[in-house]
Amino acid sequence: NIIIILLKQCLPSAIPIVQSSNDDVYLWRMGNEAPTDRFSTAKTWRVLHPPNPPVYWHAQIWFKGR
Repeated sequence: NIIIILLKQCLPSAIPIVQSSNDDVYLWRMGNEAPTDRFSTAKTWRVLHPPNPPVYWHAQIWFKGR
């Protein structure tokens, strides 16, 4: 497959990466924030599920007594 051949040519060889003495570093970035080494489930949820815009008619249909 020509696409696989092109990808292999663009990627670095895996052997030097495996033999590296440096530890891996994982960074997380949410939206436009700077990358950090701390993962936040709450931030991930907010990025994947942004809040809906507020509606001002909710009091008209929400019955507190029920």
